[in-house]
Amino acid sequence: MKRILIIEDFKDTIDLIKNVLEDDNELYFATTSKEAFEILQNNPIDLVITDLKLPDTSGLEILKIIKNLDPKISVIIVTGYGSITSAVDAMKNGAFDYLTKPLDIDELKIVIERAFEQIKLRNELKDLKKQLSKNYGLENIIARSPKMLKLFEKVNQVSQTNATVLISGESGTGKELLARAIHFNSLRKDNDILAINCGALPENLLESELFGYEKGAFTGATSMKPGKFELANKGTIFLDEIGELTLFTQVKLLRVLEQKEFMRLGGNRVISVDVRVVAATNKNLDEEVAEGRFREDLYYRLKVFEINIPPLRERVEDIPLIAHHYLKMFSEQYKKKIEGFSNDAMHILKNYSWPGNVRELKNMIESIVIVSDKPFIGKEMISLENQHVPMQNRGNISTVDAGFKGDLERTLEEVEKEYIGKVYESTGRNKSKTAQKLGIGRSTLIRKLKQYNIEK
Repeated sequence: MKRILIIEDFKDTIDLIKNVLEDDNELYFATTSKEAFEILQNNPIDLVITDLKLPDTSGLEILKIIKNLDPKISVIIVTGYGSITSAVDAMKNGAFDYLTKPLDIDELKIVIERAFEQIKLRNELKDLKKQLSKNYGLENIIARSPKMLKLFEKVNQVSQTNATVLISGESGTGKELLARAIHFNSLRKDNDILAINCGALPENLLESELFGYEKGAFTGATSMKPGKFELANKGTIFLDEIGELTLFTQVKLLRVLEQKEFMRLGGNRVISVDVRVVAATNKNLDEEVAEGRFREDLYYRLKVFEINIPPLRERVEDIPLIAHHYLKMFSEQYKKKIEGFSNDAMHILKNYSWPGNVRELKNMIESIVIVSDKPFIGKEMISLENQHVPMQNRGNISTVDAGFKGDLERTLEEVEKEYIGKVYESTGRNKSKTAQKLGIGRSTLIRKLKQYNIEK
């Protein structure tokens, strides 16, 4: 039942509204603002229809008080022909619409119907955002490893702030999922989070996507278009692959981060925004800065708070949890009755290096479920490149193995130091190739090179 409060002191208008609305709605009536506020405080009202002129106050004052009391309540102003200007002022202050006296029954029905359509859409959007919050909460990031639990602590710490966050990690580790978890655990969760992949668009298109453009800014710009920063006002913008930005676009982004303002492409009006930025990269931005490909000032402005997601091979204890999660999800999706993995199959999963991280594991399990007709996933169903090579020995390393002598008297760190050093020299001291051959992330390799003084 739709709950409508009518604030009106003219009997003929009250009778007309009652005749039109009382069959399908729960109606409340008040002739003064005092009566109206008593009703509002004691009843869940959806819509208020108020006269512009009342014995003890004006409809504009009532509108302002209602919007402070509960912004979700829609308000329709009723006015005489001589007060159209005041009705327009009411619209500017948040009224849904206005009607003129004498009331037209058909127009009254149409305006009320539109008001409740807006209320319905607003409620659906609210429910959707609640669902998104549930879907992207930290509880949906599957992990129990100490590294990930420590990462969750950092996310909880930064979520309640407005600090800019830089998420680093290899491809497939779930950087966007973590960015959304930060948003939906923040005070901005009731507003939008918008994502854009900085490496997926050429510079001119990326600039217009980020900052929008004015009509006539370039050929084909037939109308004004707001950019992601404008649309994400009061919310969050997720900039994926931030390391792919050109130096020109980096300058414009730095201005937004520092000044909270920008101009649309082809425009001359400064637009102010309140947007939280969460950026992500799979590149080593320290090296990008050293090579002159990324601005140092932007880098330090982005990494106000930095979170590094460890690759899957560095949190092996999470593999069974993630594997079973996706097995259950895809079994339900494809209507299969698959209960789990054999011990041999799980052994393979836990000892594979997962260069594609969680994304690779997810895709592999989906492909297995599609073709499987057995209650358990056996090792014969798992096809992974180099699956029989120990995790620490991934890659094309035969030339290194030939000259490597193991020594049971040495510590694991000593063996690892020598092994990394030999692989590093075999690639001509190329970090990317070395990391690929070792089956570890580039940032992990750089850390170990420093740790073992292989490269100071």
